Amino acid sequence: QNADTIMGLQFSINTDIPNKLVVSRRKPIILENAPAAYSIFKKPPHNHTKSWLGVPLIIQDRVIGMIALDSTQAGRFDQDHARLASAFTAQVAVVLENARLYEETRRLAITDSLTGICNRRHFINLAQREFQRSRRYQHPLSLIMMDLDHFKVVNDTYGHLIGDKVLQAITILCQKNLRASDMIGRYGGEEFLIMLPETSINSTDTNHDNKYTAKYAAERLRKVVESTPTQTAHGKIPITISLGLTELNEDVDNLDDLIDHADQALYQAKEAGRNRVVVWEPAGG
Repeated sequence: QNADTIMGLQFSINTDIPNKLVVSRRKPIILENAPAAYSIFKKPPHNHTKSWLGVPLIIQDRVIGMIALDSTQAGRFDQDHARLASAFTAQVAVVLENARLYEETRRLAITDSLTGICNRRHFINLAQREFQRSRRYQHPLSLIMMDLDHFKVVNDTYGHLIGDKVLQAITILCQKNLRASDMIGRYGGEEFLIMLPETSINSTDTNHDNKYTAKYAAERLRKVVESTPTQTAHGKIPITISLGLTELNEDVDNLDDLIDHADQALYQAKEAGRNRVVVWEPAGG
């Protein structure tokens, strides 16, 4: 049998195939004459199968999958084969579950549980690498600090569950209106950091849309959030954002400086009335 014809094949357990029986009965199933039992074995690419053995993968009383063996010989499998395959699948199930738990633990360690984007620690780690790369090769780099305006009023008026929904909706809006190369992370509470690699505040980025500057990106986020209220059980909740914008230049020695400049610009945006973008300028600038 050519492996290319069967690699990637998927089967629904709701159809009339033996896989469904293995999963529902939670025990090995042997088909001594597979074509006589199921018509699927009369059609390509399964028509080479004459006998079949299916064994469930079970971990902590949950069926997480199954393993199937087939043969071109009828009556090839017996109970000894089933017992041996069951012993093997028991070990496979443990390995798969451990891998799943490891991946879940790793994901939780780097992801904000509410919004699904980078948490603060992971964002800083990624941003540090991008900062060092941009500085080493003298490439442009911009950073936005974003804050939801009057978010405490939303929580106090509608409750924290609705507030959470607003945070999630704003995060999705931002992701949809940023490039794949841009990085967004939750800095804390209703504050977010957005790093724009290869992008200056005003000068165009020749590698992307010629109008995509950091200032353009920030203003686009501001406008789309302002014009897109969050739909909730309490109706549509409008919200605006304030954004502080800065970029890598001779006044920046490290990532902390870059974040501090964005924070200062954000503070100025909020002091000036919120729902606006402010670009950081050095004192006296």
